[in-house]
Amino acid sequence: MLYTQPDLHDQITRLRARHHRVPAGGRPAGQRTGEESWLRRLELAHTRIRELTDEIASLRTQLAVAHGRQRADRITTPPAPHTN
Repeated sequence: MLYTQPDLHDQITRLRARHHRVPAGGRPAGQRTGEESWLRRLELAHTRIRELTDEIASLRTQLAVAHGRQRADRITTPPAPHTN
């Protein structure tokens, strides 16, 4: 019913065009913000993955050293006598 009235139809068309206008950046502001937020989250995830990868490497080194010490102790320490 609104669209049968030319003046209202023209105004609705203008308002829709103004509302859906794409800014100079190529995307609507809300979409840019969402993309920037997504990129920031992705960057933080990559940083966290690098941190965890470094931590895992450090823990593996510590574990290897502990196993080496344990093995060395078994080799150099005579077994305790059994008491029954």
